Amino acid sequence: MTNLPTRHPPALLWQTLCAVSPLSEMEIEAARPLFKYRFLPRGSYFLQRGEVCTEIAFIEDGLLRAWYLVGNREITRTVDHEGEFCTAIASFIRQEPSEQTIQALVDTRVWCISHADLESLYQRFSGWQKLGRKFFEQLYINLEKRVITLLSTNARERYLQLLQEEPEIVQQVPLKYLASILGVKPETLSRIRKQFGRSNETRR
Repeated sequence: MTNLPTRHPPALLWQTLCAVSPLSEMEIEAARPLFKYRFLPRGSYFLQRGEVCTEIAFIEDGLLRAWYLVGNREITRTVDHEGEFCTAIASFIRQEPSEQTIQALVDTRVWCISHADLESLYQRFSGWQKLGRKFFEQLYINLEKRVITLLSTNARERYLQLLQEEPEIVQQVPLKYLASILGVKPETLSRIRKQFGRSNETRR
């Protein structure tokens, strides 16, 4: 990973943060130098299993896949894309070794803030305290929604929901990883996509 200190965090980073909870100009300026640029070549690791996750990454562009190893199978938790944050939540909060791996699916540019620097912002600014609470609340809500979706819908419904909510993921992520996110085998997802394609042709 390469540091390029001459770069500056993109406006999208602050827009995304302030959409979670507003920050004052002073709170943004205090945080600006704490976000460090990283370039992750395709296939490289943001985090490997067994490491402590010390950073949260904001994706300027690219794709990061977070996955667990179950036996000899890689189970994809999520693929995060431009404008999203990515971290190993439990490892980051507890500062304990991670059970998951986070890897770049394509050349990816991220802006990272460390656990120590984030804690410093919490201590200094009420706006960052509120934002941190809301941010991790939203991560938990998203995780719960994913569990409910996996338990209450069939494979076709899950695929259509992903297609509607995150079409860029469906377009860019290899089928085997999409299948893992949806909790199905790759051949099952392949059949669903073919059936969905035929139904579109019929409607036209």
